[in-house]
Amino acid sequence: MMSEYNHNFSWLPASQEKLLNNSPQGTVKSQNLEYYIHISYKLDSFTTFYVIPELNQVIENRSFTTDQANAYSFQQFYFIPYMFLKSTKAHKYDFSLNLHANLNRPDISQILPVTDNTNPYKTTVGNIKLQNSMNYSSNYRYQRILGLGKTIFFNGWNSLSINPVINSNEITPQNYAVSSVLNFKNRVYSNQSAGVTWPIKVIKATVGLDVDYNFGQAYFIQNSIEIRSLNHTTSIGPRIQFNEFDMWSLDANYMVNRQTGSIGGVSNNGYFYHEIDAEFVLTPMERLEWSTSLYLEIYGANNAVGAKSIPILSSEISFFIDKAQKWSIGAKAYDILDKNQNLWRWWSNNGFTQSQSNAIQRYVMGTLTYKINKPNKKGKTESEYNY
Repeated sequence: MMSEYNHNFSWLPASQEKLLNNSPQGTVKSQNLEYYIHISYKLDSFTTFYVIPELNQVIENRSFTTDQANAYSFQQFYFIPYMFLKSTKAHKYDFSLNLHANLNRPDISQILPVTDNTNPYKTTVGNIKLQNSMNYSSNYRYQRILGLGKTIFFNGWNSLSINPVINSNEITPQNYAVSSVLNFKNRVYSNQSAGVTWPIKVIKATVGLDVDYNFGQAYFIQNSIEIRSLNHTTSIGPRIQFNEFDMWSLDANYMVNRQTGSIGGVSNNGYFYHEIDAEFVLTPMERLEWSTSLYLEIYGANNAVGAKSIPILSSEISFFIDKAQKWSIGAKAYDILDKNQNLWRWWSNNGFTQSQSNAIQRYVMGTLTYKINKPNKKGKTESEYNY
């Protein structure tokens, strides 16, 4: 397989006059040669194994003309495996494992051999010699059924990027920066989860407990110094579900998260983060249903930022207009408190960062719903269309 990219770009400042007669123009040609075999084997009546070992050969030629001719060619070999393992035994267990890899190419803007100083506080420099990088990923899930409503599960995913493209920043005492790009070391992300679900007959409820761990590692370079950035999140929380009553149901869960990070070996600004998610459904009569839900995020304070809470309260009422209870009309109000927003916190580059942005905020709308299957009692979920 061969691909070709043609680049024709002109620097246009505010005056709309061409900045250079030799703005970057050129081509990138890439050829991929793939060598692989397919192996599929049924280990037993419950287990299937599927694997594709692949060797990928990449031949790439880059050429750009600015105030001078720039060219770079390289050839790389990559091992790109794919493996899928699945084993299922009805009412006993379910297990799946997936391993795969993909080749990541740098953006064209990163390999352009030009210096962009349109922002005097941040000059960026391209690198025509950037290499492609590999990303290896895996995910798995195991669920064991111990009895009616009794389950235990483990799942997770992992990602390893080898030789990724990172930023190298040179910052002066006057806060001017020159940013360049290069291939460097690795980048790692991982998430591991476990949980258990168990019915409690005395209160006609199902309870559960979830445990979660997230890890992230990345590198960057500042003033020629290699710096490693780490993120850790440990979470634990209970959940409860009441769904054995004819007139009402309740589903609620709570998670407390401890998030910490470090930059260049210095740990600071750890904080707690709480999540509460609850939904209550009331059916006072056969054709009338009212539900309300609350999703609450509480971000704890640290040395860098203050505490923040984001409550999202919504409510919906529906009335079934036919005896089969497939068609219903109603109204829905979302984010009644008008508090919805997106917020992120992480350790990256040379500091702890908090970022906020707008999100979908409150609205009221009418609904016309058709349920494909007749609704079951006790809060079971079903497919439906909303118009």
